[in-house]
Amino acid sequence: MFSILVLYLSSPAVPKVLDILYPANETRGQIYLYQTEYFVDPDDYYLPILIHAYLTVPVSVGVIVFVDNMFAAYIHHACGMLRSLRTHLEGMHVVLKDGSTEEMKSQLIYEKIVSCATMHKNIITYVYNVQFKVRHSDFIIFVYFKVLSANWNHLGQWSTSSYCPLICL
Repeated sequence: MFSILVLYLSSPAVPKVLDILYPANETRGQIYLYQTEYFVDPDDYYLPILIHAYLTVPVSVGVIVFVDNMFAAYIHHACGMLRSLRTHLEGMHVVLKDGSTEEMKSQLIYEKIVSCATMHKNIITYVYNVQFKVRHSDFIIFVYFKVLSANWNHLGQWSTSSYCPLICL
């Protein structure tokens, strides 16, 4: 994922490299990482816009990759807990054979069943909690990026107005 990010981040260098390798009689256009509006002349402020893009793109991609990797780790942990439950269930029939009474064997099997049922209930609760948290973390990331884009869109309006409202993130 991050190797493709390096290729993406190097795309603004393509016109410069082509000017060195295959010079043309006219200047090639500048490549931006993504289309955005900063309410300034993009040709005059190419370098600050490019630096801003270089700082924001890896952070946003990193957040998305981190959240997805954590979700995968949570799912892997849930699968491991289910595998452990399977081992407990497969070993349920193994009981004491050294002269124990039927009542002791029944009590031991009952305790194993209760233990497995409790473990299963805890696993189901864990999976529901993971689903809830992932759903809400995706929503929070979505809202965060929407608020950021709304703030950047209103930045140009503030420069022409007589007041500057305070926005709290």
